[in-house]
Amino acid sequence: MLFDYFSVSVSVDSFAVEQLFVCCVSTYKAVNLVPRPWKTPEGTTNQMSLKTLMTGVMTHIMDNPGITRDALVQKYAKYLQPVPLFELIEVILCCSRLAEWCNG
Repeated sequence: MLFDYFSVSVSVDSFAVEQLFVCCVSTYKAVNLVPRPWKTPEGTTNQMSLKTLMTGVMTHIMDNPGITRDALVQKYAKYLQPVPLFELIEVILCCSRLAEWCNG
């Protein structure tokens, strides 16, 4: 076959290619974005989205005391990936601890 004679293996550093692309083609600054349902592409927080998600998760936890993490992941599988769901639970726990500290 013709293509068997022309196979060439090239090792390229992906970071170098990305920097070359950013330096030569783009006039914008590179931005690292961790996508979350309550974050905008600019990096600000969508307060309404965050409040809605936190309220839904907190209500479900309060309605089902002793619910496991796996059950929460199953419940919210259509709406949230596990890591953002666990981040919301952490925020809820931190807020409750802060409320206890302020009141106690």
